Amino acid sequence: MRLKYSKLCTFLIIAFNIFLCYYIWKLFIGKTIGKSMKFPNAYNAITPVTEKPKPKDRIQSTNKHIKKTITIIFRDFYHFENDLKLSIESIVTLIPNVQILVIYDEDPYPPMDYLANYTVRNNVKLIRLGFDINKTAKLMSPIFQIRTKYVLILPDSVRLGGRSIIQKMLKEMGNVEGRTDSDSEKTSKKENSVRGPKSMVVVPFSSNVREFSNCCSINIDFINWTIEYGVKNRSTNCDMFLQKHAIFIETATLKDMPDALSPPFPEFFYIQSKVSQVKKILLTSSLQDGKRLFTAFHNKQRRKEIRRQQFKEMYRKLLVKKVIRKMTGKPIAKNSKPNRHRIAAGSNGNIETKADNSQIQNNENHINLPNNSLPLITTVEFYGCEKNTKSCVGTVFNQKPFYTYLDKHTPPCCLEKLKAVFIHIIEEFENVGIRYWLDNHALRSAIETNDLAFNAYEIDISFNVFDLERSSLLKKSQARPLIDVAGFYWIKATDGNYFRVQYSKVNQIGVNLLPFDLSGDRVVPTSFYGWKAKEFSAEFLHPMSTVVFLGKGIMCPNNVVEFLALKNIK
Repeated sequence: MRLKYSKLCTFLIIAFNIFLCYYIWKLFIGKTIGKSMKFPNAYNAITPVTEKPKPKDRIQSTNKHIKKTITIIFRDFYHFENDLKLSIESIVTLIPNVQILVIYDEDPYPPMDYLANYTVRNNVKLIRLGFDINKTAKLMSPIFQIRTKYVLILPDSVRLGGRSIIQKMLKEMGNVEGRTDSDSEKTSKKENSVRGPKSMVVVPFSSNVREFSNCCSINIDFINWTIEYGVKNRSTNCDMFLQKHAIFIETATLKDMPDALSPPFPEFFYIQSKVSQVKKILLTSSLQDGKRLFTAFHNKQRRKEIRRQQFKEMYRKLLVKKVIRKMTGKPIAKNSKPNRHRIAAGSNGNIETKADNSQIQNNENHINLPNNSLPLITTVEFYGCEKNTKSCVGTVFNQKPFYTYLDKHTPPCCLEKLKAVFIHIIEEFENVGIRYWLDNHALRSAIETNDLAFNAYEIDISFNVFDLERSSLLKKSQARPLIDVAGFYWIKATDGNYFRVQYSKVNQIGVNLLPFDLSGDRVVPTSFYGWKAKEFSAEFLHPMSTVVFLGKGIMCPNNVVEFLALKNIK
């Protein structure tokens, strides 16, 4: 009995040892396989052979990542001629169900029925900008309807040949932000995560001409109501790209701009990105063009007129009155019929071209040859203060126009019109022999800078009242207002016996003509009142002096400093 019990104990001990050895061996094998999965070069003898993913699985994985990360926007197109259908087909064929937004300014007519098949799938949405009483503030802005981290803004007539170029955009943006795609996905989920520098990737098209400049600088001077475009031969530190291109940018960066998709696009977008300090990166890869558009003259002129109105509205929003464009190219011949530009030599030796407001250049006109040996041509355009529009200065109270409270100077268009009125009056006075002199604030500006002050809104010219009859314009304007052959408006003031010459009847920017009596040893104002009607000694006018003002020699009192001090002009 004892022998059987000892055999049973021996059997149990042996079975327990065998089970324990098996469990330890199983545990050791499991750890070895785990290490071989982390370090594939180690333990090659026991590393399991994993099957490579199939091409179809890789494509599906790439498409899924793109759809989750990018929304595609078509913004720059025209409803009367476009290539949207084939452009969208090239995208959805390559990346099915990717979100596409087609954004337009007005309801297209005829309707874009050819997009009905895509809009039914809910991956293509047509969004109209502009006011709609039936929409909420959130629906009015398409940017706030985007749920992806990035936005790819494509121009009309594009063919997406492959996914690799989109992957390059993502990689380039990830390099700028200093993190990988997986890291960026994690940070995008955190609302309070710290954002990297604002940046965008510009993708050119293969049809762009390499010999032409593709870069433009933008300098905005809000104080002087001025914006300046300048050609750059290099793409570094570029403010605006000129030739056909796509834009890849973070959605959060678009939301930081006041109205990123407002027309004209992309010019208005680039101005806002300049103010927002968005870094631009030019990608070496290129996109493919689709169908050639606007070959017909009628549609080309129609597009030009639309852009002209868009630029005019953009400058109105920006409070820009003067636009300067500098480009390199062949000088325009004087009195050239095709361009109808007036050319004058600038003070710096360059050629300055002043164009009419109706001649607003398109993006194509910014493309210039990057040849430093060619002369620099400067075109200047003014917006506002025309013959048929009211003056930008408006009504002035207490000698302070409204723009002084906005920390701005006098609009340059008003200064140009004021100069034109002044030169016209001086020519009239000198032709008929009226004795005059420059007076008040304009006189002080003339002796200090030989030009109008940055805050000038009128010019005062005093003259001998006994010479009034020499000018038929002055004589006739005593009875009733009149318009001379040049279109200037001559009127006698209702609050005193002085005259005013305006740029036009509607546009009241102009020059005051103040009559003085010089019969005795005192110069006395004749029946007009106010701080300008101050009596002074006739010695200031005997003899008369001259000062260079607006490029002309203008008559003025002698001993000007003492004269201005007497009138308390500071």
